[in-house]
Amino acid sequence: MNETIKTCIYSGYLEEDYCLTLRNGLALNQAIRVVTEAHDAESLEDCLKRLPIGLLVIDLDPKPKEPLRIMEHVSVAYPSLAIIALSEKSDPELILSAMRCGCRQFITKPIDQADLNKALKPLARQASGQVKTERVICLVGSSGGCGVTTIAANLAIELAQLGTEPCALVDLQMEFGSLATYFDVRPTHTIADLVSASGEIDTQMVEQAMNVMPSRVALLARPERVEQATNVNPERVARVLKILASKYDSVVVDTPNRFDSVAIAALEMATSVMIVLQLSVPSIRNAERLHKTLTQYGMPMDKISFVANRFVHNSPLSLQDVEEHIGAAVFTNIPNDFQTVQAALNFGRPLLSESPASPVRKAIAEMAGRIYRGEFVATSAKNKPKPGFFSRWHSK
Repeated sequence: MNETIKTCIYSGYLEEDYCLTLRNGLALNQAIRVVTEAHDAESLEDCLKRLPIGLLVIDLDPKPKEPLRIMEHVSVAYPSLAIIALSEKSDPELILSAMRCGCRQFITKPIDQADLNKALKPLARQASGQVKTERVICLVGSSGGCGVTTIAANLAIELAQLGTEPCALVDLQMEFGSLATYFDVRPTHTIADLVSASGEIDTQMVEQAMNVMPSRVALLARPERVEQATNVNPERVARVLKILASKYDSVVVDTPNRFDSVAIAALEMATSVMIVLQLSVPSIRNAERLHKTLTQYGMPMDKISFVANRFVHNSPLSLQDVEEHIGAAVFTNIPNDFQTVQAALNFGRPLLSESPASPVRKAIAEMAGRIYRGEFVATSAKNKPKPGFFSRWHSK
């Protein structure tokens, strides 16, 4: 499936008729998908942080000074973002100013569809040539109770809202994983059914084992019975993850914080490993140990990031303390809101539906947007773990 260019419209005009005309004009090009609008700098910044916007259409009228300032800021902050400027004026000075501020195309109003299509044509070619972005995101806690499962479930939901297809979510907490409980579902099939099946695992088998939910998350649940966990073959788990990565834009894995063969198989497949920690000395020290161990056995440092969960501003330990101790930046922090998270868990409903305005949900949504936009860049093949990562670990 070819990816459309997700588009944001910025305009100081608030008239619905005007915005509707512009939206309809953009919608005539199949490579363009208008996903949001903004009418001030603050709302535009929020949109660009949360959503994987590829095109910004910005109206310079009636007073171009402020839109030009915004355009200049946005073009620096988001260098890969394409910008089209609109104005009733067509004097060379304004066009030149717009180009200097980061505009790629300039269209005069009233908008002529032929002009618009011509301006969109290079972007349409870009969209038609896009390849699927592979994201296999392994979340692992630096200690038990760090909140990995809650983050994994809600991150998968937020990633699914950003894409055109569901997000895969895999529960590798084999004995006591709780992702199915989080969504209040009783899966028909589990990962144990999949990896214990005879013969080679194929795409059809994986599809049948996935539990697709209304939240657009496709869940591969942990085994139904505890004793089934001992029979899960790591090579077959790797095969399942490979198939999921070829089928879904994003795969989120709730990964055990013990380094058994299944966890290692998943970590080898990951394009991103996110270590979830809390602002406590034991958690930070364990995060440092995880980081050192992963890099020691060949995992690239730019593949690993840190998430500070249950963050409070008045904590005795700060994010700066964490970064200085670990020697790496914290990718994001998620605020502490135990009551909201617990209520969502008790009712088996995700934060997006149970408490969409909560600080925790907003933080995870922003985290998903950054991942989707590639700010935490998936490593290329040349940066994959060194050959023998799996075997060398087990030979120790």
